[in-house]
Amino acid sequence: GPDATLTTEDHVSGDGTQTTGSRTFELCSFNGPGTYTLRASGQSNDTSSSMVPFTLPDATLTIRAVRSRTTLTTPHHDLTLGRLFTLTVTVRDERPAGYLGTPFAEVAIQRRDHGVWTNLPPHYYHAETNRHGVAVIRARWHTHHPLVVRARALPDFGMESSVSAPLTLR
Repeated sequence: GPDATLTTEDHVSGDGTQTTGSRTFELCSFNGPGTYTLRASGQSNDTSSSMVPFTLPDATLTIRAVRSRTTLTTPHHDLTLGRLFTLTVTVRDERPAGYLGTPFAEVAIQRRDHGVWTNLPPHYYHAETNRHGVAVIRARWHTHHPLVVRARALPDFGMESSVSAPLTLR
């Protein structure tokens, strides 16, 4: 693994007819993003059925964290003091078939104050997406001033953080 510990051992077998080229195999475990050293050694039968050991040169494999995309929407843009409103956060992460909904992603709503983004109180403005990658946050409007907010998907094992475009609530 990235910390130089053994991540996994896998067994690749063949029919003995392939002597050059490449083989495809699947690693059954994943310890997260990082740079891994691949070491391959084994035994092969020669023409007299003797086992001949072999070792291939080491190779490196770098795995990066999965990218994500976050969106924030609300049907309520014109708010009055005390009004209940909803924010809908959608988180998608990259997959071979494109960006799909990320289940159980932690999301936080942030506000921009003097150019700095800070998290709003987690009791009200923190949620986890459902199995489709959607979280709905309900809150009550408590200010007379416009508020610029965004949603942030928090980094998770193997997934990068992402933020939505800013949204102005009035």
